[in-house]
Order: sequence, then structure tokens, then C-alpha cells
Amino acid sequence: MKASAADPRVIEHEVQDPAYWVIFWAGNASDGYRLTGVRSVHEALAWAELNSAGRTFQLFVEAGDGHVVRLLGKDPTRH
Repeated sequence: MKASAADPRVIEHEVQDPAYWVIFWAGNASDGYRLTGVRSVHEALAWAELNSAGRTFQLFVEAGDGHVVRLLGKDPTRH
């Protein structure tokens, strides 16, 4: 990991109430959920952990224009 100083003033747009996506994986089968009204990424992560039922999962945040950014996890079908 490399950390370097950055000026937060360069951020032009911020999504105030982002939606999160959780994709649960059981083998090659997936089950997805879109979370709205979430107060923080910590709340989205807690929901995913509580509802995982032993499955692995990925956590994404919507970035606008139909794009999502992966925050956690990997797609087990991609090598």
C-alpha cells in the first residue's frame, strides 16, 4: 500500500445518500440486494455480515451513471 497526501478540495461531486449493493455468493450462484437509506458504509457492511448465512459476499457503492465501485470481496467466478 502507498499513501500520499491529497487535497480534498479537488473532489467536485459527493453523493449524499449513496445506495449500496451486496452480492452474496454460494459457489457460482449469486444473490444480489440494493440497500438504500443506509447511514454509512459500516451499516451496509453490518447488514451484509448479518445476512450472509455463511456465504461470501461483495460490497459495492453506487457511483452514478450506472457504475458501482467495489469496496470489498471478489467474484469467485472470475479468475
